Amino acid sequence: MWFLTLFFKVSLYFHASIAGLCHIFNVNETRFLTLPMGLIVTTFSIIVYPTIIYQKTWLAETWIPYSFFVGAFYPFILLTIGWIRFRPAKIKKIIKST
Repeated sequence: MWFLTLFFKVSLYFHASIAGLCHIFNVNETRFLTLPMGLIVTTFSIIVYPTIIYQKTWLAETWIPYSFFVGAFYPFILLTIGWIRFRPAKIKKIIKST
């Protein structure tokens, strides 16, 4: 059951990435990018996690700080920058001028 769900999940992600790339580059035929994308995904899967020991070490030591940065700290910085750029006074001035 796990292999079946994993297969469908990977297939849907692969199809979505190919459809997105075709949409970005205005390519009508998706078969054009299927083989190169498959080779890239296969190569990266071997490069990113060469062994299961490396994967477990990376998940235990690196993933928690990385996910905190991407999931909490980075959006907070973007929110702060947005608030500084568009303060409530600027928003009121924009509303009055329209």
